[in-house]
Amino acid sequence: MLHTDDEVMVTSAESRMTVYALRDPHVDNAIQATRYVGVTDDVDARLRRHLIAARNGSPTPLHVWLRELGTEPVVEVLGMPHRTWAASAERVSIGIWRAAGAPLLNVSEGGSGALTDAQRARLGAALRDRWREPQQRVRWLRAARQNQRKAAAQWRRACQARRTAT
Repeated sequence: MLHTDDEVMVTSAESRMTVYALRDPHVDNAIQATRYVGVTDDVDARLRRHLIAARNGSPTPLHVWLRELGTEPVVEVLGMPHRTWAASAERVSIGIWRAAGAPLLNVSEGGSGALTDAQRARLGAALRDRWREPQQRVRWLRAARQNQRKAAAQWRRACQARRTAT
């Protein structure tokens, strides 16, 4: 099957991921400013999710740092690998920044996001401690209800769009 140049560009762009770094805007040294390396298909949406998780009291080191930062971090695109190689590109990027001395807050080595048993135990203990705080529990439950309402609204819109399309 023949494709036009526009079709090839769309397919190519859709198969790309973005490896990105979150940096402290208050630090001039690029290595010391780099605090997190991640991979996503939509950097803006991923940053919003990180900021929401931080605001909702997530105990992960990245989210604690985002709360303490007081402003949005600087986002830098490190690369745009093909979707097939994105996990490997993230692992390599994390390794390079760690070797350079960056104080990364990543809790895993990247790729699958898999945690070691020790990391999982520490994170679980931190989450249990936070759950015991009544204000935190209210925040998390409110966020969960809000997410459920958003998902239901999206479902209703999708159903309505299907009905009007047929």
